[in-house]
Amino acid sequence: MFRMDGMKIRLLSILLLSIVLLLPALRNGQPFMMSDTTTYVRGADAAIYKLTGIRTMWTGTFLERYEHAEPTAPSSSTDHQPRDAADLPVTINGRSVYYGMLLYLSCLFGNFWGAAIVQIVLTATAITLGVEQISRALGKAPPSIGTVLVMAVVIGLGPAGYFAGYMMPDIFLPLAVIAFCQLGLLWRVLTRKERGFWLGLLTAALLFHALHVVIIASGFAALLLRSGRSPEADGRSRLIAILATLLLALSGQAIFHLAVREATGAGPVDVPFLTARLTADGPGEGYLRTHCPAAGLRLCNYLHRLPMDSDTFLWNHDPNTGIFSAVPPRDRRAIAAEQFAFVAGVAVDRPMALAKSTVVSIGRQIAKWRLAEFNYGQRQRETFDAKLPAPIIASTSASAAYRQAMPVRFTEIATPVLALVALAAIVLFARSPIERRTILPYLAFAIGALLLNAIICGAISTPHDRYQMRLIWILPFLAVALRPDLGMRSGRLIRITTA
Repeated sequence: MFRMDGMKIRLLSILLLSIVLLLPALRNGQPFMMSDTTTYVRGADAAIYKLTGIRTMWTGTFLERYEHAEPTAPSSSTDHQPRDAADLPVTINGRSVYYGMLLYLSCLFGNFWGAAIVQIVLTATAITLGVEQISRALGKAPPSIGTVLVMAVVIGLGPAGYFAGYMMPDIFLPLAVIAFCQLGLLWRVLTRKERGFWLGLLTAALLFHALHVVIIASGFAALLLRSGRSPEADGRSRLIAILATLLLALSGQAIFHLAVREATGAGPVDVPFLTARLTADGPGEGYLRTHCPAAGLRLCNYLHRLPMDSDTFLWNHDPNTGIFSAVPPRDRRAIAAEQFAFVAGVAVDRPMALAKSTVVSIGRQIAKWRLAEFNYGQRQRETFDAKLPAPIIASTSASAAYRQAMPVRFTEIATPVLALVALAAIVLFARSPIERRTILPYLAFAIGALLLNAIICGAISTPHDRYQMRLIWILPFLAVALRPDLGMRSGRLIRITTA
């Protein structure tokens, strides 16, 4: 006989889940990347260089663009204005320097494994603590060995491991949702240290991407309404704590804007995602062909390059075919700044076409349940070849994803099945009043985050598979947390008979 108490089970769970979450990256041969990964790293690298003068393998791009740059070519528009801040190289807004710092610190050791391990351990810890604290709120015994094993299998069958090992802030969206629900719904059962963990995780997640702020702010508004209808003694404390994380995230964004302006001479530029989607879907292009050049939009100068898909519109750097990433900085800034006027013009000129394209795009987003981003396409490989430093591209070109050899199909099939089974299990397991009072609001917030994520990403950006897949594993997580007790217990101790 040996005895295993709650703390040992917690550590075992974190270790086992970490191993399970690590498997996709191990199979790939390195953590997964996207073309935006390099932007995150270079942003953090540029900040460190400006503050300390320390150069790394990533610093060359910053020096070339901002300190050794030749005068930019004149704008394609007719107003040949003298070079000023508008002609400086463009810094993209939305690529968090705070997340970039995690990748940067990892790259000081020559690769991204350090960042991947941090994300994996954080995810394993969040799942373990989340299940444990939900059990506590329901009056159940702490998770047993049986629960830990079931949890490892369920998480291993889903896509969480792919995103935990993905050098993008995607994994922090589901972690933000879980942290928000733990704080907003289970505050009364959390210890001070547990509250500190969730608040720290939520703050980091909100600093890492603006979309996370929008979704959590929406959840906060819903929590305010719920608290007003059924006030609790500790309601004010949890609301103040969550609000503080939102304010910290907004302050972080303001500091970033000021720092970019100070370091480069011009503020960051928002990516015109909606402009790109509307031109790709048709209504935007039709509006331009009808109203240019009278509309006075800088985009009119590039009408001859349309039509094109939104990713080409935004990210193709070929000066003869691309638009946003390929045109001079002055025009990039103008196209971004004119997005609201462009969308308003399309809405007035062809409202039904705009509404139809938006609904269709949201529907396309909801229907995407694959892991396409984890087998790099040709455009992705070309971007890596052009942007990655030699030590990184050497290992990347040998990875399974680069060779399009990642066996993702099983996970793609298992994920929607797991989600449906999880929903059925939640309905089956949530029998008592306390289970319904605890789990149903949690489920409502999780599903609300899924739908809002699909609406925002589908309506504004181009639909991509990863937008849905990064979040969907929250449903199986909830089902495991609500499970009937698995394993034999005696009080808070487990007795395991060994031969």
